[in-house]
Amino acid sequence: MVAEVLTNGKETTCTMQSVKQGDKASLKCDFGEDLTKSRHGIYIQRYVGNSSEPEHVMDCYWPKASDNYKCTPSSPFVFSGNISHSLTLDLPSAQSSDEGTYYCEVVENNFSFQFCNFTTHSANGSREDAQIDKSSDTTTAATFDGSIDTNTTAGTLRKGE
Repeated sequence: MVAEVLTNGKETTCTMQSVKQGDKASLKCDFGEDLTKSRHGIYIQRYVGNSSEPEHVMDCYWPKASDNYKCTPSSPFVFSGNISHSLTLDLPSAQSSDEGTYYCEVVENNFSFQFCNFTTHSANGSREDAQIDKSSDTTTAATFDGSIDTNTTAGTLRKGE
């Protein structure tokens, strides 16, 4: 599933390959700029099932008078701390409870971003046991109105028609 947003021409992409349950998974966010220079904040969130509210995965911001980002990943995610044009967030032992639709968002700018669907499959890897999400070819329009609720660290996202 891909999100299209009115933007300044910069795009944030999200990649997360499906894995066997118990294997390591990695979520990679690629940004349209070097965030160590722009010092823009980042939200990584996911939708689970039919929920209309995303869950916090990680947020990063640049504290004043600091040379480094401050990032707070939620458990069980692990972050190495490296950010520039991209970042990678690891999931040491992926479980079915980690499945969902993830996205990476640069919050201080009007970037476009993509959703990425993550699924796991059983240890034997048989096709009949695999959870295959065929919705990845679906395009969904979305807009970000620029408002940030700092109490929930989530931007307002409205699905377009």
